[in-house]
Amino acid sequence: MAYGLALGGRPKLCIKCGYHSLNKQPSLLCLHVHHRLNLPISHYKDPISHSFNILSQFPPKSATKMHYLKTT
Repeated sequence: MAYGLALGGRPKLCIKCGYHSLNKQPSLLCLHVHHRLNLPISHYKDPISHSFNILSQFPPKSATKMHYLKTT
């Protein structure tokens, strides 16, 4: 079996299937992260980084947008 390293330096298996190593790519596939984020597997190797990168890096300048974001 393949093992990955997690905190503490001990080998860890995937928490869902118990087979894959707890590395980034096998965990993303096993936990169906692409499906949960509604992203195609073929286009994005790392859907979590992609999702964070599309977020706005600057606060909204419009007062109406700021009010809308505070109320939702």
